[in-house]
Amino acid sequence: MNHWILLMGAGDIAHRLQPLLSAQGFNVAGARRHPPAKTEFPHIRADARKVEDWKSLLAQQPEVIVLTLVPTEFSDQGYQQGYVEPIQAMLAALQDCDPEYLPLILFVSSTSVYSERDGEWVDESTPTEPDSFSGIRLLEAENLLRASAYPHSVVRFSGIYGPGREGMVARLMSGELTVTPAWTNRIHVRDCAGVLSHLVQRFYADRAVEDVYVASDNLPIQQSEFVEGLAAIMGIDASELPVSDSVGPRGSKRCNNARLLASGYRFIYPTWKEGYESL
Repeated sequence: MNHWILLMGAGDIAHRLQPLLSAQGFNVAGARRHPPAKTEFPHIRADARKVEDWKSLLAQQPEVIVLTLVPTEFSDQGYQQGYVEPIQAMLAALQDCDPEYLPLILFVSSTSVYSERDGEWVDESTPTEPDSFSGIRLLEAENLLRASAYPHSVVRFSGIYGPGREGMVARLMSGELTVTPAWTNRIHVRDCAGVLSHLVQRFYADRAVEDVYVASDNLPIQQSEFVEGLAAIMGIDASELPVSDSVGPRGSKRCNNARLLASGYRFIYPTWKEGYESL
């Protein structure tokens, strides 16, 4: 097997995805503006916002491009630069490639493209009407792919947690976490990599890869119950945490992962409890 896969924006998820793909026999390279000095797999210095850098990468015709991008800062401009501009640059560079070159593009997005606030269920068919700058920019990036002629799949992850992503635990332990009536949805970072690896496998097995997937574990949960359960795992008292009647800026929804499960993916951590107990 000589298939090769490009991981653009090679950060935490990409570093977890690479060994899964390498174990299947794929050639994998990561690309980022500042490659690490020490790494377990090849890295290419490239800026995702520069058309010329994309042209250099695409000249090697990777069969799959996985976009695990990040904002340059937590602002509207940061999301524009982190997500929209890289896809614009990639699509511009693809226009100069052989028209028969049609790589599969996997784009990591977020369930922030949904704006539900009353605990409604959301899935791939739910209208996307984001009311935050992050959701608006991510949807803009998604729509650029959707309007292109290239095969693609958008993977909308819910709240990612795991090693190095323990902000919820830190706020709980410091007493700074505010309990709201919102529903919360979680996915372990190992499952993020697992989902992407699964979709790559489907592609190479000539099985259908849908244009969008909601990627969240099997158990949406109300935040009050989640905080109580997490406190029990951590062995701390959460009874004095501040409480709010507002669902907050992230809204309140329940993510339906039925399409992902129907594709054959099986979660490493099917529920948040199993995932947090593993930390």
